[in-house]
Amino acid sequence: MKRKPGAPKGTVNNPLGTNQWEGNRAKSPIAVRLLEEQDRAIRDRAISEGKTLTEVMEEAIALYLSS
Repeated sequence: MKRKPGAPKGTVNNPLGTNQWEGNRAKSPIAVRLLEEQDRAIRDRAISEGKTLTEVMEEAIALYLSS
């Protein structure tokens, strides 16, 4: 059996998530299951704009909250 590179299965290198994200972040994430067409559209647009999904979602939330 060929050994895969990296840490053994089950290893968590950053269990507390310390310094994983810049800025003042919430303690717990929000998980959302989007419709397939929404998911594909958001991912495609993020790629075309050279942004991460987090950046796209933050912009959308800021727009929503500003209205």
